[in-house]
Amino acid sequence: MKFSVVNFHASGGELNEGRIFDTNFTGTPDPDLEDPWNGGNLPTATNLDRILIIQEHNSSQSPDDEGDQGSTGAGSITLEFTTAITSFGLDLVDIENGGSTESKFGFLQFFDGTSSTGEIFFSTFTTQGGAAGDAVFGDNYINRVNLLTAASFGFASFDKVVVKLQGSGGIDNLTFTEVPLPAAWLLLGAGLASLGIVARRRRRHQHLV
Repeated sequence: MKFSVVNFHASGGELNEGRIFDTNFTGTPDPDLEDPWNGGNLPTATNLDRILIIQEHNSSQSPDDEGDQGSTGAGSITLEFTTAITSFGLDLVDIENGGSTESKFGFLQFFDGTSSTGEIFFSTFTTQGGAAGDAVFGDNYINRVNLLTAASFGFASFDKVVVKLQGSGGIDNLTFTEVPLPAAWLLLGAGLASLGIVARRRRRHQHLV
């Protein structure tokens, strides 16, 4: 898996840069990302350790997330998978309501190649029976989103997830299920492995002789 970051305010001097923020630190430029937490659907004492954020300032400054809650939002984190996946989940950190519409929380968008397979707003996770169901968003809150399946969007799989952050926030504990390899590929892999063993044995014999 690889990731890329877009800061929607890069034209104003910000950078398209993802940074790691250590939630165990105190006295940082962004105390909203420090534990212990104020609430959410995870225990307030949860140790997330390091989370991924969209850096607000230039790279010489301490990690601090882009906190804009304007019409354009803060930015996006794109996760691209080398193998197709059938489900995806994550932890959302410090997601705050940026307005009255559901899109102001942010959302997840799923792709199969270049085609969008669907999207889901973070606000959905506050609805009982949803992927998280009991999520509560707010300043210094953490929430776990359980696995979302490609089947729920009417697709067999997807290979890219875009996390749109409207304002302050970070992500952690990415969880996903890869599409199993076909039996023929598994057999081929086993065959190649056995060939490697035979080759090593032959080389060892030649060396000893």
